[in-house]
Amino acid sequence: MEAVIPALLMVYTDSRVERPHARGEAVLATIMVDRDGRPVESEAISISSFGWAVPIALDGRLRDLGQWQQEEKILSEKLKAKILTSDKDGKPLPLTQQRLQNAYEWLIQAIGLSPHFAKPPAFAVRSYQYFILQDPPESILLNSFFLDDLATARTLVISGKSTPNLQRYLGTAKPQYRRNLMKDNEALSDALEPQKFPLGSWPGNGRYPLALLQQCAVNLGLHDLKTDGILGVNGPPGTGKTTLLRDVIAAVVTDRAEILCTYDKPENAFVHSGQKLKKGNSFIHLYRLDNKVKGYEMIVASSNNKAVENVSAELPTMEAIAEDADGLRYFKTVSDALLECDTWGMIAAVLGNSKNRNDFRQTFWWNEDVGLQKYLQHACGNLQLITEKTEAGTKQRPPRIITNEDAPEGYDDALRRWEIARQHFRKVAASSKMALANLEKVYNLLKSIRQKQDMISGLVIKIETMHQILAQLTEDYLNAISVCESLKQNVDELDLKRLASLKKRPGVLNRLFRTRIYRSWNEAYGILLKNIASERARLSQLLANIEAKKSEHVRVNGEVQKIQALVTELTESIKCERSTCKDLTRQYPGTFISEEFFDQRHQEKQKSVPWLDAISARLRNDVFEAAMALHKAFVDGAAKQIRHNLNILMDSFGTRSLGSAEKDALIPDLWSTLFLLVPVISTTFASVSRMFNKVGPEAFGWLLVDEAGQALPQAAIGALVRTQRAIVVGDPIQIKPVVVLPEKLTEALCMQFGINPMTYNAPGASAQTLADSATEYYGEFETKFGTREVGVPLLVHRR
Repeated sequence: MEAVIPALLMVYTDSRVERPHARGEAVLATIMVDRDGRPVESEAISISSFGWAVPIALDGRLRDLGQWQQEEKILSEKLKAKILTSDKDGKPLPLTQQRLQNAYEWLIQAIGLSPHFAKPPAFAVRSYQYFILQDPPESILLNSFFLDDLATARTLVISGKSTPNLQRYLGTAKPQYRRNLMKDNEALSDALEPQKFPLGSWPGNGRYPLALLQQCAVNLGLHDLKTDGILGVNGPPGTGKTTLLRDVIAAVVTDRAEILCTYDKPENAFVHSGQKLKKGNSFIHLYRLDNKVKGYEMIVASSNNKAVENVSAELPTMEAIAEDADGLRYFKTVSDALLECDTWGMIAAVLGNSKNRNDFRQTFWWNEDVGLQKYLQHACGNLQLITEKTEAGTKQRPPRIITNEDAPEGYDDALRRWEIARQHFRKVAASSKMALANLEKVYNLLKSIRQKQDMISGLVIKIETMHQILAQLTEDYLNAISVCESLKQNVDELDLKRLASLKKRPGVLNRLFRTRIYRSWNEAYGILLKNIASERARLSQLLANIEAKKSEHVRVNGEVQKIQALVTELTESIKCERSTCKDLTRQYPGTFISEEFFDQRHQEKQKSVPWLDAISARLRNDVFEAAMALHKAFVDGAAKQIRHNLNILMDSFGTRSLGSAEKDALIPDLWSTLFLLVPVISTTFASVSRMFNKVGPEAFGWLLVDEAGQALPQAAIGALVRTQRAIVVGDPIQIKPVVVLPEKLTEALCMQFGINPMTYNAPGASAQTLADSATEYYGEFETKFGTREVGVPLLVHRR
């Protein structure tokens, strides 16, 4: 590495002030052999993409880097031909130093790597394999941990089958809307609606409920991500990111408990697949899980082991729960043995790399004294005893896990316990539901009061406007009456003139001969008649207008009275609702999210516990405890099916084929069976591809990412594709992803493949920044460089 990186820097500069230093050596290729030096039958050859890519990058042929998958297959086959030789019976011969040297020389020539950058084969890595396992250990991973998953994601995108979360993460599917939780009080109030609170919550030390934005994040995660979705959560150290993840875990476990409760018999959640495997003289049957039980698997992932342990290794410890949570125990015996400390239960397991997985199964499954295999056998009615030698002779005793965990004496006993656990869970859940329903009633009452107050304000303005209209109508009416009286008088005067004119009409002869006298009179009389007709028409129109104004006045006045009655009705309704709200306030003396709440100082708002008082918060804790007890009873009742599935999974964790496509298709069900016993499984992103290599898109329910600001954008792809929902927490302004390659090289790679480096290129980009962009809620902050947007913000320091 010391020679390669400077060579790359000669071609691609790095403007970063603090550059990560590349030390040590990168493996060019590995050959896996057994203890006799013979290459193993499968996965014998691994070739490094880094060694292949170096000469290509130095030549500036960056687009050719996209051909690695095809080139790897060709190189592996050719290298395999160079090292594999067989005896006359067709069995592989042990490797020799000369064949290794010849293979090495051929490889560096084939990839065009300068001998200046390479060293001859110099060492071997020894790997111990547990004696029960027949398969060889996993090969050493030489290439990027993410190449295979990135290739899968590429195929999904090209074929139009990418998962919704992959589309969100890549930015091809944008949020439909974005709401600023720092400024939009309505958005914050909606997110904190009591009906969006999960039924169960984590009983943390001190039993402190979550602060405002912590609860907001949990509610949005559990309510908005019903089927799929990504929620980015941001906060500096000490703002309770791990604490809110614990509440998410408690909520998901509780949700699954509600589903488990619907089965009269736990075994009904399993369906025989028709597939089986022979092991020794027995057959192990493969069971498919009912789809209703799936979707609750939780994977905690991060780029570093410490972050994984911060969540998963701490979850089972006694320090993670309240001191008075005496009833919260769940396969404590095996959990104590795994973590080698005092724990409350098997809520989580740290897996990931092959060593962790091997350590886990040896204790969790195969251990004679504390392993779950013995427990499940006993629960199926098969007596389990350990024979021990003492000074007084040999004696037999049950394994500790059977006595400590009070294993059922058989199927009938397990069913009896199952029914007791169901009834208890339903009772506790009903109490929590009632409390949340009453708080929802308060929420709706406050919302109704606010809406009615707004209505009254609008109606009062309308009444004032209509009073002005009535005053104008009255004035117009009186003016019209006055004009009408004057017009009537005018008409009467004209009519009198008409009568007087008739009396002066010329005689018959004048009319007969139409004399000048008659024509003069007739003309004057006609004008008079026209004037009378005109004035009468005006009078008639005016009278109609007066009647219209009178009717309009009556109508408007009636409407005013109706509105005033509505105002009175609304005022009375508000009075009743306030009275009901006051009664509920006495019953639930928590902090209600009302208009008055938002009038408080910023610090007071952020530190507040929304809605919950100590009693209602405790009810939610109790639900989680009952949910864990229900899970244990479920495991007891489905001991046979669970034991068969896990017997298969514990052999290789599904990393190798089970012998046929039909059996391999059941590997996700085997994993989901483990998740029934151990709700949370953690891993680094680096181990996702190998551990879940037989698991397809959206096979699991939840991905919980911790310290996402330190994760490369590409690191989360495999985990995101395999899960339906993701909550991604971190702090992008803390430690950024580590990138050893020169900055100009990674930027050139982005540009070569049409990728925006500002969005996707680490260290500026991370899993956190992409998740934040995919989140429908955000917080906005002013910095000395401008405005910064993050996902759901956490602000309250709790350390």
